[in-house]
Amino acid sequence: MYRFFLLSCFLLIGFQLFGTEDKDSLKIVELFFQATHNAQERESALQELSVIKRSIADSDTTLRTFYTFSESKYLMTTGRLNEAMELAEEGLELFRHSQMDHRKIKFYNLIASVHTLRQEYKDGINFFKKSLAICERTGDKLQAAYALNNIANLFFSLLDEESAYIYASRSFAILKEYKDDPYYPGILSILSVAETKTGRSEEGYKHAVEALKIGESTQNILALIVANHALGDYHLTNESYAEAKLHFSESLTYSEKFAQEHFSLLNNLGLLKTYLGLKDYANAVSFGNSALILAESLENKDVLYALKRNLASVYHGLGQLDKAYVLLKEAHAINREITNIETKKSINELLIKYDAEKKEKEIANGQLLLLEKDIEAARFRQIILFLSIGLVLLTGIILLIRNRNINRIKEMNSKYEREVLQALLKGEEVERKRLAVDLHDGLSSSLTSIRFRLESLATIKEEDKRKLIESLQETQLESRRIAHNLSPIKMERLGLIAALQQFAQENSTEKSIIHISDFSDGVRLNESLEMFVYRITQELIQNALKHAKAGSIDVQFFKEGDEFRWMVEDDGDGFDLDTVEYGEGLQSIRSRINQFKGSFDIDTSHKGTIVQISIPIMNSYF
Repeated sequence: MYRFFLLSCFLLIGFQLFGTEDKDSLKIVELFFQATHNAQERESALQELSVIKRSIADSDTTLRTFYTFSESKYLMTTGRLNEAMELAEEGLELFRHSQMDHRKIKFYNLIASVHTLRQEYKDGINFFKKSLAICERTGDKLQAAYALNNIANLFFSLLDEESAYIYASRSFAILKEYKDDPYYPGILSILSVAETKTGRSEEGYKHAVEALKIGESTQNILALIVANHALGDYHLTNESYAEAKLHFSESLTYSEKFAQEHFSLLNNLGLLKTYLGLKDYANAVSFGNSALILAESLENKDVLYALKRNLASVYHGLGQLDKAYVLLKEAHAINREITNIETKKSINELLIKYDAEKKEKEIANGQLLLLEKDIEAARFRQIILFLSIGLVLLTGIILLIRNRNINRIKEMNSKYEREVLQALLKGEEVERKRLAVDLHDGLSSSLTSIRFRLESLATIKEEDKRKLIESLQETQLESRRIAHNLSPIKMERLGLIAALQQFAQENSTEKSIIHISDFSDGVRLNESLEMFVYRITQELIQNALKHAKAGSIDVQFFKEGDEFRWMVEDDGDGFDLDTVEYGEGLQSIRSRINQFKGSFDIDTSHKGTIVQISIPIMNSYF
């Protein structure tokens, strides 16, 4: 009985792990609540939910994930465990590689609860512990309290009441700092049952009374149901039948009003045991039959065992011994089916011993039969072997096709990325050329005009006139240099090396000398690829001048097989690769080189910096 009671509490309180502040989320919660708790409105609620599901198919991930979680929880509470598990795993997969660990907690708890309902307790514990680990890592105390409470409920399912008490106590130790939390009275009720079942009755009673007071003051339905049931169980344990009847009846009223069939079942069973204690067999039969109908509809064998065992006592009290015997026999049959692991192990040992003794008596007459069985077993092993080989071959073929498709998709993505990069580079060069023309034809022409006018003036002092003309000439040269940097004119006519030599000449100073050396046998790349190499080299030279304060910069170009390689070396300050992250500029260069499947290496082990770059000479990139 208590296994199912606490599992029911777990299904109701452990999952509200992310906000529902927006209108759509609140609507989803409301409709699933109607579908779960109101049989009359269930069909219309599910139809409206179906419309919402279609409407949010392309919406943000948060809302779709929230719907998936809510639907999976609904399927679980209505007994459709396989569908619930599939949806929960889909929801978890959305965050498999995400850093948002808190989003995984709700799905870990959901999957754990399905395993618990399947009596797969080890799997359930593992997923609850995953949830708890995330809570502890992120410092989320509230979710840690919920996870601990869920683990306590699972230990109740295993009838390990002492372990359940330990985890319930840890959960409450955290949650008692958050008495306004809506789950506080429910978790307090769980703790009260754990205390009652482990001999801590007085503490259990105090906690159940506190939970009931909170439920009455806040009209928290879950608290009213669970706390009243916990008090009923406390008084039943102490044979205070009048008080037990009062609390079980109160909990049953709320359970039936809000369509909580699991709690209706448990409260009917509690009233059956209460009236049995009062020897009021007529009322005991009435509540027992109601519980029997609910237990069979919910296929709850755990409660069916307790129910039939107690009904057998009722009919024995009525003198209907035949009926009592049938019920007791059925109860023992159910108990054998749901008995715990250790009991099953003991039964298996007895059966093995019995079979061994039986076989010893049959050995003399059973040699031929054993031989026939050995032959049949050998044939069966051969069939299994052939099937296994076929399965391995089929798996290999599937994996081969899958890998081929993955490689094809990767190649398509790589081609698309290269096309995007090409478009970006071409667009950038068009804009650079436009700016260069504007500088050359606009600003430079205007400066020339001003210089000519100054030269023609006779009223200005010669010294002032000379200084103005020199200043204008410098400005004119600077605008020409900027224009050439933006769009190297020699690139189109003479190629990459000539353009870079002009860039080096215009940017060299007495303090910083730039050398360009060509050892590539005059190889020419296509226009777009040469412009790409020019921009990368230009950026590395400017970095050395600006950041490294280099006095000498050497650039060398090589051709080795199908690769075009170049090296930029300076005698500047350098930097420590082990302690300094690449700046945005270097990261950008590395990213662009990677698009060409090239290599980008930096060596700062000696004075200054050496950058080596190589890219395949593949015209198909552009």
